[in-house]
Amino acid sequence: MKNRLSLVALLISLITLFVVANWKSEPSSLEAVSENQIYERIMRTGVIRCSYQAWPPLLIKDPNSGQLSGVYVDLMDKISQDLQLKVEWVEEVGTENLFESIRSGRTDMLCSAVTPDPRRVLIAAFSRPIGYMPFHFYGRENDSRFDIEISKANDPSVKLVGLEGYIATLIAKEFFPKASFIALPNMATDGDVLLSIAAGKADGAVCDATTAKAFIKHNPGKIKQLSRDPLRFPATALAFPLGEEKLQRLMDSVVTSYIETGLVDKLWSKYGLTSDSVLRPAKPYEK
Repeated sequence: MKNRLSLVALLISLITLFVVANWKSEPSSLEAVSENQIYERIMRTGVIRCSYQAWPPLLIKDPNSGQLSGVYVDLMDKISQDLQLKVEWVEEVGTENLFESIRSGRTDMLCSAVTPDPRRVLIAAFSRPIGYMPFHFYGRENDSRFDIEISKANDPSVKLVGLEGYIATLIAKEFFPKASFIALPNMATDGDVLLSIAAGKADGAVCDATTAKAFIKHNPGKIKQLSRDPLRFPATALAFPLGEEKLQRLMDSVVTSYIETGLVDKLWSKYGLTSDSVLRPAKPYEK
């Protein structure tokens, strides 16, 4: 009887070892996509599927026709022409779901302006920057509380507004950690942020100088720039899923070429963005 039980136990052990050795767990969404799979698909099909976020004039979406234009649209058009690829603008995204489309495989690249930061590099890869945007602190025109010292905005009684997860909001929370914060919905824009200030719903916000200047031009007497010098100069780049090193190297090489030939500078200038509005990347041979 004892020998029989020992035999059964041995058989159970062998079966268990076999199952464990041959068990294939369900891969995660990131593990299921092999490295450079998107690059290989683009080379095979000749199509780059783009997700995008509106940020005039870097990327402009006509509210009536849905037509896209702007610096990054022209950039991607030039890339598609030089690489003999077709660009499809597949999905519009907001600040909170900025990388969801490329991580899920619905699109290949985020083809609009995106600013890398330490949190974002954990979930996406970024190209070489094509520019650096100055960000300032803005408030209502008729509010003089922060005219002399913007540090006075670092108070719980002050209400700042922004888009959750956006670089401007991160800068605002860095400089004014004690201030109260109002988060706007995912698909809101910088224009909505500035409108909140103008309407008296918030006291201030950090915003890129280009958007703010356009807002002030079309809405005189509503808001004003309070910081003398930019708080930060975040880079603007393209984004890819992690693991797409071939795609990243390809786009880095193309962007470097466009910087060297002056194309990037021409794209900024075409949309009225001077070197004061957007700092240009230095050419490799410049100090």
